[in-house]
Amino acid sequence: MAVVIASSGGRALVSHRSAAAMHSLEGFAEGIREVITLRGVRLRVPGVIVHQVSVAVPDEDIIVIDGIPCTTLARTIVDLPQVVDDRTMERALDDFERRGYSLTWLEQVANRLHRPGQRGTKLILAEVRRRRQRGRVRGSWFEKLIHECLRSRTLPELVQQYPIADSTGRTICTVDLAIPDVKLALECHSRAFHTGTHAEIVDQRRENRAMLEGWQFLYLGWADRKTPPQAREYLERLVARRRLDLGTCL
Repeated sequence: MAVVIASSGGRALVSHRSAAAMHSLEGFAEGIREVITLRGVRLRVPGVIVHQVSVAVPDEDIIVIDGIPCTTLARTIVDLPQVVDDRTMERALDDFERRGYSLTWLEQVANRLHRPGQRGTKLILAEVRRRRQRGRVRGSWFEKLIHECLRSRTLPELVQQYPIADSTGRTICTVDLAIPDVKLALECHSRAFHTGTHAEIVDQRRENRAMLEGWQFLYLGWADRKTPPQAREYLERLVARRRLDLGTCL
């Protein structure tokens, strides 16, 4: 991309999907070459997608990564609805939140760029409002995939990012998904991905403390995502067993 920017005389910025890849946003990889320029700038490089704007990108929306100027993370996300589908946008927004960035930053950029009839900025502003009402962001995109494949008419709604507390009300840990009425915690990853002695010790200790409060843990991996019926059936049976053991059968 450095060559592309140089060929524009420094009047182009890496943007959209290319900028998303530079920011290492989930779901984006290097490959697509995409830039933004002021209308009238001539840039004809084979394989490069050029987005022209009538107003120059302000300095506050520009960041330099590895010596290459590109749009900031917030500006990149606001631009993305022009070129990606809603599901890809949801994943990018989740990643933005998990990194600890403020939704207010996103809102400010979207408001500044919004014009009547623009779908992208309207979508971003609506999503910011929805996420503020929802609260805590899911722990990972994989958590969403698992959540989707476990939907069942016989199961209660799974609670995302559920805090497990001890008898004093102090939080022991927060689990990916939970069915609180049967004290069942679902972690959306395989133990194989918890590498390192320290990570294993932390997991074991928090589980042991939660188990003292009557909780049971179920780990779900990529194999479960590939076989939703089997994973769903197993969870339905496990919940029925938990209700029986806890004396809460419906």
